[in-house]
Amino acid sequence: MDSLKTLIVVAVLGAVSYAVYVSLNRNPDQRANLPEAPAWNGGNPGQAVAPPAGQVPRVNIPSAATLGEPAAAPAGYAAPLGSNVERGLPPAYRSPTAAAQGNTPDAAATPLHYESFMRMIRTQLDAGKLSEAHLLLSPLHNDRRLTPSQAKEVTQTLLQLAGTVIYSNQHLLEAPYTVRSGETIEQIAAAYKIPPQLLARINLIRDGEQPPAGTQLKVIRGPFSAVVHLERYELVLMLNERYAGRIAIGIGQDQPNLEGDFQVRTKTLDPAYHGQVFIGAGDPNNPLGKMLIDLGGHVAIHGTNDPAGVGRYQGRGTIRLANADIEDLFRILSVGSQVKIRR
Repeated sequence: MDSLKTLIVVAVLGAVSYAVYVSLNRNPDQRANLPEAPAWNGGNPGQAVAPPAGQVPRVNIPSAATLGEPAAAPAGYAAPLGSNVERGLPPAYRSPTAAAQGNTPDAAATPLHYESFMRMIRTQLDAGKLSEAHLLLSPLHNDRRLTPSQAKEVTQTLLQLAGTVIYSNQHLLEAPYTVRSGETIEQIAAAYKIPPQLLARINLIRDGEQPPAGTQLKVIRGPFSAVVHLERYELVLMLNERYAGRIAIGIGQDQPNLEGDFQVRTKTLDPAYHGQVFIGAGDPNNPLGKMLIDLGGHVAIHGTNDPAGVGRYQGRGTIRLANADIEDLFRILSVGSQVKIRR
C-alpha cells in the first residue's frame, strides 16, 4: 500500500501543481456516512493533495447559467471512449453485468483475486498509465464483494485518480483541442457535452473570458451521469465508464417513491418551492436552497436551507445536497445527463 500511495502522490502532485481544485471545509454533519481519507502528501507540507474521501474534486466556478441541450460532436473529433473496462480484469472482478452472466466468483476466493487485481493497478501506475488504471479500477467502486478495508482503499485511489485524470488540465483522456478562430468555450463545451463552466475551470480560464485562437485546451467527453444510493445517502458521479467522485445527500419527504431512471430536464438558479405551501426564491425558509436540478416526476436534486439534514431522511424536498455540493453538481451535470436513483 505504501508503494501505491507513493505512486499516486507523484501523479497527483504533478497533475495539480497549480490547484485546479481545492478541498472543501465541511461541518461533520454534511459528510454523513462517508468515511474520511488521509491526505496523501507524502509528509511534504505545502504541497497540493487530492481532496479527502467524501468529496468530489471542487471546480469552484463563481457563476452559472441554465444550459441548453448539448450538440453532437463535429466530424473529425476523436471517437468517444470505448468500454475497455472488462479487458485484463481477473475473473473475480468483472463488472456487475458480467457477474450477472455467471462470472461471480466464490466468496472465499475474493481476497486473493483482489490482491492480484491491485498488483495490476500498481503495474499500470508504475508505467505512468493513470488513465488506464482509472478505467480499470472504476467498476469496483460499488462492488459489494469488497471488504470494508478494500472498499476504502479502492475509493481513496479512485478519488485521487479522478482528480488527476478528469479534473486536472493534463491531457489524459483526449488529445489537446486547438481553439479555432471565433470559437467560444460554450461551443466547444457543447460539442463535448459538458457544461462550459467546467471546461473553463479545468483549463484555468476565468469566468466570462474566451481563449484566443490557437489555445490548446484539455477536453473531456461527456456527459457526466450520476447514481444516487438512497440507503447510503450518497451520490456517485460517473464520466462514461469512469468514477468521477461522490457527494453526501439528504432525502426529503416530499416524494415517497424516488427510485427510478431519470434525466436532467432543466437547471434552475434560485428556485421557488411549490409544495404544500409556496415559498419564494431567496426566502430563508425555502428548502430548495439556491440551485435545483429537475429530474421530472416531482423529483429534483437541490440545495437546502438545513445543512444538518444531509445524511438524514427529514424535511421538505427530495434529494438534498449541502450548498457547496449543489454548486459543484450544477456545473458538472448537463441537461440530458442520466441520473439513476436506487435503494
